[in-house]
Amino acid sequence: MNFDRMHNRMRIGIIGAGLMGRWHAHAAQAAGMAVTAIADPAGDRARRLAAKYKAVQYGSAGDMISDAPLDVLHICAPTSEHFDLGTEVLRQSIHVFIEKPLTETAEQTSALINLADSVERLVCPAHQYAFERSVMKMISCFERIGDPVSLELRFFSAGADHSSPEAFPIIASDILPHPLSIVQRFFPNTPLVSCDWRIQSVGLGEWECAALIEGVYVRIIIGVKSRPTLAQAMLRGTKGSFEADLFHDYVIWRDGTATRRTKIVQPFSSAAAHSAAAGANLIFRAISNEPAYPGLKLLLEKFYAACAGAGEPPISNGCILDVAKMRDRFMRAIMEVPDVQSMQLGPGI
Repeated sequence: MNFDRMHNRMRIGIIGAGLMGRWHAHAAQAAGMAVTAIADPAGDRARRLAAKYKAVQYGSAGDMISDAPLDVLHICAPTSEHFDLGTEVLRQSIHVFIEKPLTETAEQTSALINLADSVERLVCPAHQYAFERSVMKMISCFERIGDPVSLELRFFSAGADHSSPEAFPIIASDILPHPLSIVQRFFPNTPLVSCDWRIQSVGLGEWECAALIEGVYVRIIIGVKSRPTLAQAMLRGTKGSFEADLFHDYVIWRDGTATRRTKIVQPFSSAAAHSAAAGANLIFRAISNEPAYPGLKLLLEKFYAACAGAGEPPISNGCILDVAKMRDRFMRAIMEVPDVQSMQLGPGI
């Protein structure tokens, strides 16, 4: 494949016509590509999505993989199907983009990466939060905070609303790749698995992961029962802090100057900053045709360019495997020892 394919529009297939399949298709088209094939065993769902993009509908993923001429295939099926489907796709010499988590285990992730390398194709997980404008702004303005003190990421999801408590750990582990991939962007030279992480339960359906990375205290909180739902990042330093709303993809600056006046006006200045940033962000996303899942379009643009040989993969194989290993570590801490309240896991454990 060469860069000319980018100008001729890559042919994109989608496995899974549910919520994420619909948004993957939207982002692929917004990135300039042609959604040409849809596969889902739920016929009505697949038919509606295929009709929207004038794509060919398939009743099964296997039929589409073997029959449809595709450049990139998106897998938006249940996590338990990711590895087998990804293997089948790569064996057909098709690039593959997979909803997070990439696979169920780090071992499967490693096998999929090795297969992709052997057939000279790319595999990429949907870690779109790490490609949001708000995250990139915090990174580019990192020096503004002075000496960095802490990075805190909070992800409170409604994904467990109709699930039993036994399912909470799985749901939390499926959310975990998002904050982990953001941490990787802030500390690209330090593998996550090389750090000493404290993983502990902090309430029903809520867990905390914390580690000291390059002298910065990193804290991830994932909750499946805490409300309201949110995705938030706080980067704090000796001169001030950045506060990012990751659901809506905007960030505000909070000056660290401590005077009587700044303390008095702080609630008002913060509210004004939020309103201005949220309003500007809403306009930008409307213009850029990005009504939901900010960051996904940019991630796909970079991935498609890499598939066409016009750039490096947006997420390296090392980073992909690093997140998978951390997810395994999290699962061991909260599932294999279900009554654990606090567990220290050092490098390599």
